[in-house]
Amino acid sequence: MIEVRNLTKKYRELTVIDNFSHTFHEGKVYGVMGENGAGKSTLFRCIAGIELYDGTVIVSEDRQIGYMGDTPFYYSYVTGMEHIEFCLRAKGKDVGRDEIERLNDKFALPLGRYASRYSMGMKKRLMLLTIMLQEAFQRHRPCGDYHSQAMAKGDEGQREMRHSFLTHRFCNI
Repeated sequence: MIEVRNLTKKYRELTVIDNFSHTFHEGKVYGVMGENGAGKSTLFRCIAGIELYDGTVIVSEDRQIGYMGDTPFYYSYVTGMEHIEFCLRAKGKDVGRDEIERLNDKFALPLGRYASRYSMGMKKRLMLLTIMLQEAFQRHRPCGDYHSQAMAKGDEGQREMRHSFLTHRFCNI
């Protein structure tokens, strides 16, 4: 569960989110609609802890939030594998290449190619794979239910990982 209480976000004098409160329950799908610039992405970034805000966001103790923005960026001469390894090191996670490759079997990404040259769909799958490896793979338990869910099963078929993520596009449907 995620509980948002009195969340307010201002950019100098401009208030983009004004006293927003809501409880998001596990197992439900929520959509947010609004005009461009209405604060939808800003709300997600606040909930994920990427933006500073006034108010309170409470996430159940056994949950974490992984944020997947709508516009992926990758450096020109960094492979998909190098990007994943960099992000894992930044999070202090120790996941071997065998584990990365095993999960990538479900995503079918060419991790040896430059990520900046991937199609948009491949770039988004790389973002999701990276989030799953950072947030869920190490713990082998569910994490952060908020919007849509992605499922992946290990080769043994016994370990099921659940990972939910925030996505701007999903909320504009």
